[in-house]
Amino acid sequence: MGVVCPGYQAALQSGLAGVFERVGLAATVKVQFRVRGDAVQDVSLLSGPREYQRAVQSAVRRFTCRSEGVEDALVVFDVNFRAE
Repeated sequence: MGVVCPGYQAALQSGLAGVFERVGLAATVKVQFRVRGDAVQDVSLLSGPREYQRAVQSAVRRFTCRSEGVEDALVVFDVNFRAE
């Protein structure tokens, strides 16, 4: 994930700030998306509560990614929501 989308952690943190506090549900959201060139496309949520879906999709679409050496890359990862 860090190779295809460097800086994704900061983008997630920024895009999801305050979401856990509003929803209040500890959960894991499994996300899948495709990177073509430098564009994030086809963002899908594979599992997780729908209360988080819109925020996660929006945050992932703001990632800066690149698929070097291949036509496109399929990325699957988990976003965890929990009290800290």
